[in-house]
Amino acid sequence: MGKRFTAAALAELRNVPLLTELDSEHLRGFVKMQWMLSPMLARLITQLNPYAEENEVVGSDTHMLLCATAIGLSQRFPEYCTIPHSIALGIVDSQALHTLLQGGGWTAQFVADVPRSSLQVRSELLEMRNGLEEVNPGVMSEDGPVLMAAKKLLLPYQAIGRSFNHGE
Repeated sequence: MGKRFTAAALAELRNVPLLTELDSEHLRGFVKMQWMLSPMLARLITQLNPYAEENEVVGSDTHMLLCATAIGLSQRFPEYCTIPHSIALGIVDSQALHTLLQGGGWTAQFVADVPRSSLQVRSELLEMRNGLEEVNPGVMSEDGPVLMAAKKLLLPYQAIGRSFNHGE
């Protein structure tokens, strides 16, 4: 994987606590001020994914899924309400994540039109993971705490998601 950021851009991103700390208070603060959550996530998507077009991000499937995930985590699993965890959940198992979010009241509104399994969303989340890994090396490693927590969180929802999918 080649470098995606200039030295100046990388230095700037490394000063963004949402990307460098696994402190859930940062993202939960944006969730509490809901009017700030969507634009903040749209900006992070374009910053971490070199292929994301700024004018196409808001309302995209990836954007809606990340909004719903942040809200869902803040309500049900506040200790995991971080950008890395939000990205990891979508990468680990998007179908199980949908099942988790469908039971979360108004988070279901965000994911209602997002495909349960989308190669486009997964690809965009993987690009964001790669960007995040460059900003904060090791945070998204396969055996690291973020991906391990995502796998553990989604485990109870995996069987439900699969049986739901077979009924479609």
